[in-house]
Amino acid sequence: MQRLTGTACTVWSDLLASGWQVADKRAQGAAALAVAVKSKDKKIKALALPSSLSAFMGITEPAIFGVNLRFFKPFIAGCIGGGCSALYASIVHLGAKGTGVTGIFGILLCLNQPVQYLIEMAIAVGVAFAVSFILYKDKKEDIKEQAENMAVRVSKIYGGSPVVNTFEIQDDFRKIEDIKVKDFGLETTEEWAKFVMNNRNRTFTNVKDILCNKDNKYDIVIGPVADDNMALLFRQYENEIIDFETLLRGMIYKQTSSQYSFHTEKV
Repeated sequence: MQRLTGTACTVWSDLLASGWQVADKRAQGAAALAVAVKSKDKKIKALALPSSLSAFMGITEPAIFGVNLRFFKPFIAGCIGGGCSALYASIVHLGAKGTGVTGIFGILLCLNQPVQYLIEMAIAVGVAFAVSFILYKDKKEDIKEQAENMAVRVSKIYGGSPVVNTFEIQDDFRKIEDIKVKDFGLETTEEWAKFVMNNRNRTFTNVKDILCNKDNKYDIVIGPVADDNMALLFRQYENEIIDFETLLRGMIYKQTSSQYSFHTEKV
């Protein structure tokens, strides 16, 4: 029993000494690099590429906070890659001889086991990159996929074949004089929540209210998508399960995308 305990301590020591660096540095860098490679957005590429390179050098803050946590899935991919490499490091008893050197230069602390270190690094980078590349999608792709899934659901309920129409609008449509636009921005707000609930509520008929569009006072309404997650909160509020303050707090943690809603024929 004492021998088993000693072996377990050795494994955990190796895991903390070498695997932690991999999880926190190179794997997160590889996850950010996958975003840079896969994304078609020039701004995201310009952010993700240098962030990933700095992570490989040992500075992970730009990659983690600027890219991976922002899109979340790449961060999870980095954790998976780091965990896999740490598991390998514990199996082969790969341990660092000191501290202070991180990133790809961590090999300087493992010169007595260079082959094992390179294999560990390959696992961290390879797994993190592959998982991040598979999971990450540009926002436009997510919106298209969401529309396709909704079309399939609606067709199953009402029958027919699922169809998704794609429209292009002018960038300067706001400048058109006879077009009235109500823009709630990208964030869920109290004003937006009241607008959605007012227009979903069949008993709400106060068309003079600026947060009512049943009379089509606005030609175009722009704001976050009121998807199923939001609808659940709204139903809980309408059934008096939660109060309005709880509804507002719940909206903060819901990830949404932007939606353009067209209400009149002229647009």
